[in-house]
Amino acid sequence: MNCTSLAELHLGRNNLEGDITKLNFSKLLPTSLYSCRSLKAIRLSSNNLEGQVQSDILSLNSLSFLSLSYNRLENVTGAMKILMHCKSLRALILSDSFNGEGMPSDNNMLKSLEILALGGNKITGTIPSWLGTDLPRLFHRLVNEPYFRSSNFPPFLDLSFNNITGNIPTEIGQLQVLQGLYLNDNNFSGIIPEQISNLKNLEGLDLSKNRLSGKIPSSLVSLNFLKNFDVSYNNLEGPIPTSTQFQSFEASAFDGNPKLCGAPLPNKCHIDVHDKNKRDDDEDNQNDEDDRHQLPWFYVSVVLGFIFGFWGVCGSLIAKKTWRYAYFQFIDNVQDRLFVMLADYIALLIKSIHSQTRASEFDPLVSSRLLPVWNNLDR
Repeated sequence: MNCTSLAELHLGRNNLEGDITKLNFSKLLPTSLYSCRSLKAIRLSSNNLEGQVQSDILSLNSLSFLSLSYNRLENVTGAMKILMHCKSLRALILSDSFNGEGMPSDNNMLKSLEILALGGNKITGTIPSWLGTDLPRLFHRLVNEPYFRSSNFPPFLDLSFNNITGNIPTEIGQLQVLQGLYLNDNNFSGIIPEQISNLKNLEGLDLSKNRLSGKIPSSLVSLNFLKNFDVSYNNLEGPIPTSTQFQSFEASAFDGNPKLCGAPLPNKCHIDVHDKNKRDDDEDNQNDEDDRHQLPWFYVSVVLGFIFGFWGVCGSLIAKKTWRYAYFQFIDNVQDRLFVMLADYIALLIKSIHSQTRASEFDPLVSSRLLPVWNNLDR
């Protein structure tokens, strides 16, 4: 095979199987194919190819797209470890090709990966943390196109129809460009992480048919673009978060969770009196705690106000000699004016008292002299 200038190879949807010795295939790929150093894209999906990914593929330094989906391959962990060293790889499609295996726990090389499809492999174990943190350019994880252009694909994460166990990693909340998160038909356990509410662009969220427990986080109501939502057939409990958006979802999206209550389900939430009293007590304690936090700040503000007010006046008088003279001269003038006003008022008051005293002394004398005259006139 002479293909030193070959850039793309498409052998998909041919159902290749049986004796392929005439094509010089050995398990998966012919050895001579690795001499195509300019090869950029390989698509061998929808065949019955078997075996493992060989380390010889690392000789294809320009390889940026590899699709091996819908085959019968083995050792997904080994394949991932080998392909991690393909530094130019941007799209890796391995969906529905492996059966019941785990994923490597570390990732040191796939920094340029933008597309990763692992759905339908019945992957076991837990989701490695590097899936959310060590792939800075990763924007899509479900692709069925023969080749890819970054602008054509919305950002999705699809790990559905596997046997993944453990908790949903909180690192998923760092993939803030995601528009679709599909983790249905697995064996996830634990609670739904609050960090999913960080995915503000999320339009589809499917967590159905797992073993998730606890409550549906109320923070999910902040996902304003959420159109498709499904948490059916888990072990969730408590009230469904109240929002126009959540109540608009079909009741089937919450089926299989007998302890869930509230619209759109027919069973209403019954508030326990003890729990209600406990919540009221907690609110009262919280209010008291807030008051205790606010009280010290009140005293601090009073002290600071006094300090700044006092030194704002006294400090300026100490620092500025002219201001000090003007201030004390003003005080003296005010004092003199107050003294004069007080003296005038006292003098006026004394004069008024003397006038009233003389009038009272004159009135009895006049009365004693005129009374007989008035009496005679009456007769």
